[in-house]
Amino acid sequence: LEKGKDRIGTFPDLIMTFDKDTGLPLTTAEIKKGQNVVVIATNKENIKLGSAMYDEELLKEIEPVVSREILKYVL
Repeated sequence: LEKGKDRIGTFPDLIMTFDKDTGLPLTTAEIKKGQNVVVIATNKENIKLGSAMYDEELLKEIEPVVSREILKYVL
């Protein structure tokens, strides 16, 4: 999750999007251009996560897919 050039959250932080008009949760694929959304987030330290969420090999595979650094924010 980025605002401008600032990183606000990175998986496995919890980041949720909601339709502002209905209050229903939205997946990234459901968000449409011009749609009003609300984004909430909390740091990974605030939620219970399994060890797989910190698996360096798995996280390394995500970086090229999303074209963003992940490991330096998680490990």
